[in-house]
Amino acid sequence: DLYGVDNHQTRMLSGDLSEDSLGLPCFEPGTCKQIGFRKVGQTQLRTAIRNIVFHYPVLGLLEDMDSFSNRLKRIYGYSIKFRHRNKGTFSGMDLSLTAETYKDLQSFLAPDLALYRFVRCILDAKGPRFGTIRHIEK
Repeated sequence: DLYGVDNHQTRMLSGDLSEDSLGLPCFEPGTCKQIGFRKVGQTQLRTAIRNIVFHYPVLGLLEDMDSFSNRLKRIYGYSIKFRHRNKGTFSGMDLSLTAETYKDLQSFLAPDLALYRFVRCILDAKGPRFGTIRHIEK
């Protein structure tokens, strides 16, 4: 079992924030509610993409917070500098995956991976809405 594996971004952006959607691991057997794995499907992915397109004028990815900060400044005038705190090390941990585990993760996380590719494509296109902002004279 892959405990805690869930499509959190797709769930959040599609509005699926129900109590059972967290899919977190249970560390105290006998005291935790067993909720099982709830599959995220195409409906939630389409809703998440629709919400991004119509409700999020500024997008960013964790791997490039500096560009996100620059877009916030260009669009809204906010000058926010993000600290990069998630650059820890996993010393002593073997993080290598077997081919089977990697394939399972790709399958379980397919909606989040598709959502990531969608946002990455938008940002790479550098269009007027999500990438660079061109000032329009009236």
